[in-house]
Amino acid sequence: MSTDFPFVEVPPELGCVFGEPLTGTRLYHYEGAQEEASYWADAVFKVAGYCVSPGGVSMYAPVSRAAVHKRLKEGKLTGFFFHITKRKRNLFGVDRSKRELAITFIPVSECKAWGEEIAARAIQQGAVTKKELEGDKPDWHGDFLEWDSRWTRQRKTKRSQVKPSARLPDGDRVLRLPDVAAMLTLSVKSVRRMIDRGELPATKVGGVLLVRESAVIGLVPKLQTSN
Repeated sequence: MSTDFPFVEVPPELGCVFGEPLTGTRLYHYEGAQEEASYWADAVFKVAGYCVSPGGVSMYAPVSRAAVHKRLKEGKLTGFFFHITKRKRNLFGVDRSKRELAITFIPVSECKAWGEEIAARAIQQGAVTKKELEGDKPDWHGDFLEWDSRWTRQRKTKRSQVKPSARLPDGDRVLRLPDVAAMLTLSVKSVRRMIDRGELPATKVGGVLLVRESAVIGLVPKLQTSN
């Protein structure tokens, strides 16, 4: 594969939004409440542009689902994954957290580049075989994409765990808008309005709004007084 493949650029500061990529891959896993999914998706689109699901890659590159899974595993394709966290009561009455893979996005720009790469290789070699694209044992189901799959667990490191916050270049702790809303017991829309009115300073990193925790803490007494 060409070393200048046009991967989308994901700023490291956005680890609090997408999670850190699994070791040796470009797979970004994030877990959160279902209510956060729309904000997560907006952030993905701002960074990666138009996206498709694994099944949609074939619209831009002549490949199968197994070929997509193989390329994701090899770190040759970027993938964003949102796992919805649920509470589930077992037979003994104990609540346990359950994660469900709900959304998978792959940048269209990378799909198109892959298609062009395949076309160029076919011209150069005369053909591109299914084995070359899918591997010796094609993976059609993609179970490795699940949060708690053995494949995923083996590639998780301390750095790859999803963090509720991150740090800006100057070292200050930052929060995502849902986290700010939770701290202030407000809706995300209310937080956005406060930012628009200049009442709460925010920083855009890769097109995603992040707020300094110190600014949020300083705002709490003012909100308590107004109430």
